Amino acid sequence: MEAVSVNLDIPIVQNVEILGFEVSVIGVQLGVSARLAVRLNCMLDGNPFMQYKEYVIEGDEYTGWGSDDNYVVELVRNKLIAQLTNTQDATTTDENSAEATADSTTDTTGP
Repeated sequence: MEAVSVNLDIPIVQNVEILGFEVSVIGVQLGVSARLAVRLNCMLDGNPFMQYKEYVIEGDEYTGWGSDDNYVVELVRNKLIAQLTNTQDATTTDENSAEATADSTTDTTGP
C-alpha cells in the first residue's frame, strides 16, 4: 500500500502554563550578536515538561546588554510574553481557553 496523505483541520487548544525559564548563552559574535538558548519549564494538565527556544539578539538589543545579565533576562521575558500574546490572539476564540504566564525564574550566563 502506498502512503496516503490526509489533511485535517482540527483546532487544538491546550492549557499550557509556563512556570519559569532558564537562559544560557550558546554563541557570541563579539560586538555583533549573541545566540541564547531558553528552556521553558511548563505544565500541561498537571504534567511537567520542558520546551526549548532560541533567540538571537543583535543591534541595539545586543549593545544594550553590556554586562547586565538582568537586561537579557527581561529581554527574553518580554519576547516570550509578546510571542505568547500573539499566539493566543491568533489561536483562541475564548480568553479563558488558553493560559500562559512567564515568571522570570532564571539561570543566566553572561557573554
